[in-house]
Amino acid sequence: MKSLTPPPPDSPFSSPAGLIDSTLFVGLIVLSVWVPLPFGSVEGWARGVMHVSLFVLLVIWSFRFAIDSTARLKVTPVVFFFLAAIGLVGLQLLPGMPAALRSIDPFLTYLGFLHLLSLAVLYLLVVNVVTSEDRLRWVFWTLGLWGGAVALYAVIQHFMGQGQYAAFRKLLVAAPFGTFVNRNHFAGYAEMVAPLALTFAAYRRSRGDDLRVFFLIGAILIFLALILSGSRGGWLSGLAVMVCFGSLAYRIANRSSRASLAGLVLIPVMVAAGVWWMGIDPLVDRLNTNDQESEQLKHIGRFSIWRNTLNIVRTHPVAGTGFGTYEVAYPQWDSSDGRYRVEQAHNDYLQCLAELGLVGGVLVAAFLGWFFRATIRSITDRKTSTGVRWMRLGCLCGVVGLLVHSFVDFNLQIPSNAYYFVLLIGLATADVEESGDPDPARRSLAGGRQQVLPDKFDDHFE
Repeated sequence: MKSLTPPPPDSPFSSPAGLIDSTLFVGLIVLSVWVPLPFGSVEGWARGVMHVSLFVLLVIWSFRFAIDSTARLKVTPVVFFFLAAIGLVGLQLLPGMPAALRSIDPFLTYLGFLHLLSLAVLYLLVVNVVTSEDRLRWVFWTLGLWGGAVALYAVIQHFMGQGQYAAFRKLLVAAPFGTFVNRNHFAGYAEMVAPLALTFAAYRRSRGDDLRVFFLIGAILIFLALILSGSRGGWLSGLAVMVCFGSLAYRIANRSSRASLAGLVLIPVMVAAGVWWMGIDPLVDRLNTNDQESEQLKHIGRFSIWRNTLNIVRTHPVAGTGFGTYEVAYPQWDSSDGRYRVEQAHNDYLQCLAELGLVGGVLVAAFLGWFFRATIRSITDRKTSTGVRWMRLGCLCGVVGLLVHSFVDFNLQIPSNAYYFVLLIGLATADVEESGDPDPARRSLAGGRQQVLPDKFDDHFE
């Protein structure tokens, strides 16, 4: 039998097409590392950097089709959901449309349209650039370990005071955490990157793979920072991530790797020990805080905002007030004295209904239904390599975490968190070329003359 080690691939720089492909891949990773740093890219200049970078990558990608006649555009059903959403927002911008479809503030909707378009570009780039299991693994390695580094900074910053440095300058705000303006927004980021670290903390690629310890440490740091952030929605979402990961991971794990999977119990144990050592009293006080008890917040607490948002939905039921117009629509239904400005609904689902109406709500519900059905099916499909299944599991759990948090906050309105949300969806639904064939069941189903290798060789490929 010939060597089991696959031949080394051709250099990615051996052709102009390969150079473009590699440039796009590196560009996506660098941008993914960057977007959480400037306070979640919430400021105009940082959001502009994100948008311009994505459109520049799109232009570079277009040259790939110009010089390579064999290049093909990969399209998934998610693209059609994006096109439908872009079409709906485009209708809100068209002059002469009926009042039920027209935006109440075309300029804000135009800005929202550009943001939505950039996210659609991000998805297209991901599914067309991350086309191999090796590249998918590189994305997980980078973002999982980087998430641990960001979490470590957040823990250090938490004990050094309220000031924080990001994007080369200091920011002083009411409730900052890590590189984010708000602790809840950091929690949204942590919920999405924690499963990326969990994936390689649980999945043993090969015997003696020492990298697993780094991902284990990264996962512990991320969950510890998530708890220290004091975000109650983040705590609930973190629990949902762990439950989702544990339930589906056990279905993927074979007998030889279940012992490795059981090692994940170290994460909650170590996190609990860290919280106890650092002091649990502030967290208990935070848990007992009731925003509705304050007379100052009587009319701007979440329940009041949600009640007023439902009034917006009742008034604009078909297509909403216009994408991105919530901050100018809300004052008309504000029941407070107007001293405090409300820019977000603190519930992404209600804000979607307010800005896009029932049409947008049905579109989002249809997308989520398709996504969960397709992703869970791919995770449990033994014809897919074990490594790809584990990584898709990590993406699914990150999406679940943010969706749970979206019931009580507006993480999808934060550019960097919206970026990561779309990134995870792209990684979960991308059709990747598998680098190995580690699942014996898959080889038996494939038929032909391919030889089923002993279990000891599975670890070589995994």
